[in-house]
Amino acid sequence: MTADPLEHLDFTLTCDLTEDGVGCERPARWIADIHMHTDLMPRVAICDHHADAHRQMQQRLQPILQESRCPVCQQVMMPNDYIRNQEPL
Repeated sequence: MTADPLEHLDFTLTCDLTEDGVGCERPARWIADIHMHTDLMPRVAICDHHADAHRQMQQRLQPILQESRCPVCQQVMMPNDYIRNQEPL
């Protein structure tokens, strides 16, 4: 037995998002408000993979003069509507 009774516990944060209905197992590196294809933008812990995916969706938006929609939920989107307030954990 070691001197630290918590040594065997893993306190690593994992990504709060899912892929194909299965929770993401990647380590979370960021906390951000993200577009969840509803009217909500929850503040969640996300991994590099999902942060990059949200940034890529944001980059695909057409110029602001045209109506741009989320390819998944079809909501009208503006720049910075996919990921906001991203901070490192």
